[in-house]
Amino acid sequence: MTMKNALPRGFSLIELMVVIAIVALLAAVAVPTYKSYVQKSKLAEVYSLVSAAQTKAQQAIDTGGTVAETITTPGSYLSSLVTNSSGDITANFKAASVTGLTFGGVAVVYTRTAGNGGTYYWACSTTDSDAATATGCTLNT
Repeated sequence: MTMKNALPRGFSLIELMVVIAIVALLAAVAVPTYKSYVQKSKLAEVYSLVSAAQTKAQQAIDTGGTVAETITTPGSYLSSLVTNSSGDITANFKAASVTGLTFGGVAVVYTRTAGNGGTYYWACSTTDSDAATATGCTLNT
């Protein structure tokens, strides 16, 4: 028995082009989102180090102990973490080429500030606009 009218098999060029266009569109949306998640995960390490320094500074202030401390190479993304005698913490970031962050070589300062009713909170500030955007800190110009 012979087949006179065989059906074509495979995908047409149009179908392949549509699939490629859909994949490109998905990649265009996914890549920036992925980069944002990577940066947030890198900053999580910094926040962890700063949080520990804040707790240590607050305990020292509460007990009348020594606050000033400098930690060199505290993590993958900071070159140093400095606490001065008043409890202000300066996080000095490594260069952007080293960290892979959108900013680098800048300092973010966490200042212990008096709030209402004898409470305190930590306000952060920086002079770099990319660092301010990434960390949620105030931009000082």
